[in-house]
Amino acid sequence: MQSKLADIADALTAEGGFSGGPKNAFEKVGRHTLVTLLQQGLRPDSLVLDYGCGVMRLGYWIMRFLDRGGYHGIEPNEEYLAAGKRIVVGSEVLAQKAPTFSTDSNFNLAVFNKKFDFIVARSIFTHFTPAAIEKVLASLPASLSATGVFIASYWPSDVAKPHAARNPPLVIGEKLLAEPPAAGINVAYAERTLLAMAARHGLRAEQFKQQVCNGQPWIKFTLA
Repeated sequence: MQSKLADIADALTAEGGFSGGPKNAFEKVGRHTLVTLLQQGLRPDSLVLDYGCGVMRLGYWIMRFLDRGGYHGIEPNEEYLAAGKRIVVGSEVLAQKAPTFSTDSNFNLAVFNKKFDFIVARSIFTHFTPAAIEKVLASLPASLSATGVFIASYWPSDVAKPHAARNPPLVIGEKLLAEPPAAGINVAYAERTLLAMAARHGLRAEQFKQQVCNGQPWIKFTLA
């Protein structure tokens, strides 16, 4: 399995594409995310939204686990999405699992008009401004089931070492409250900032104390 996914990551980059992060972590990140969701209660009959699914490094794992029609993905970059379907997932799995996709450029959670059991945003808040995160959290009640779980990974601003060589340079998210954001940024936040955002929108939130992958911890959001 690991060798196959390494070949898939190689194929993506050979075509000038983007593998969703460091190529050597392609398999690790997808597997880690599936395990995290399973620990939170993911079942084959769950309804899942992969928020910013990219080339489906998560979708490769999640889609295969779910029943037919359970996987949904939002990805505004149509080239990434097409490469993910063709190279990462493949026509056989697409036909068998019948996933649903949206290329909504606003990352609109409500585009599917469904209540999801799980929404996962792996390395999405790492590029979002505070206003964009607030928009996501404000829309959760309309798109998450009563017992649903939203997990999002992020760069913690109190851990400097993992960010030292990031390109584009890392921006501290709290500074973007008063400064206009640049395009293509990497953003880090303090845990307390994200928890405070959740509280403002009437959500429960907690950071997982374990399960850190590639320097990004998870925060879990649920409806109050």
